Amino acid sequence: MNDNKRTLYFMGGTVLAGLLLVGIMYIVNFVQKPETTETEKITVPTSNHKVLQSKIDNLTIDTVTPMVYNSLRAEITTSRDQKMFTPIIATNLLTSLQEKYEELSFIKADRIIGRDPINEDALNPILSHLSSIGANSNRINLYKKKVQQIKYYTITLPAKVNSFIAQSFTDYKSNTYKTLRDEFEKLPNLDASLKNRSSILGMRRICISKLDAYYQAYVKYDMATTITNDDFNN
Repeated sequence: MNDNKRTLYFMGGTVLAGLLLVGIMYIVNFVQKPETTETEKITVPTSNHKVLQSKIDNLTIDTVTPMVYNSLRAEITTSRDQKMFTPIIATNLLTSLQEKYEELSFIKADRIIGRDPINEDALNPILSHLSSIGANSNRINLYKKKVQQIKYYTITLPAKVNSFIAQSFTDYKSNTYKTLRDEFEKLPNLDASLKNRSSILGMRRICISKLDAYYQAYVKYDMATTITNDDFNN
């Protein structure tokens, strides 16, 4: 009987010791496990690349401006830096923005060039910004060349004509008259797309008329001078 009690006591003590050990281990683990606070929780940013791509796709000739381009580019680079999407996605977005912006801006430039008279105040900022972002330089230079040609035949060359016909008949030079008239008549070095431009054609008609009138007046002056000299000599 005493042996049975001892056995029971021993078994009970062993179980109690085991439970106590498990309890201690649980308490130790619970104390050592750090609690995750709200500030320590890692928040994965939501990717907004589809929204940005949609903004790029929805650009139109009427809405595209250097300011809009710069704003979208800043959104893309900021989102990339905040790891809202991968660098590869950022590169694709920037390429898409560049291509869309160039396409629409060049179409816009074509429309401005096509208007008569040309609005340089509207065209110059577009060309300047396209140049600053590395757009096709040959195409940009072609627009600038067209503008210079338009200005030459509507401003510079007419000024030369006015200067010529304002001088005295005694300073008349037939070579100058012929050069000015031929230049307006043939419109050399003028881009083919500009040869039917009403402002240039209108100025050509006016200036040729001025030159011819001046020439006819000079011929009369020369004839009168010749007759007078002949009479004087006789």
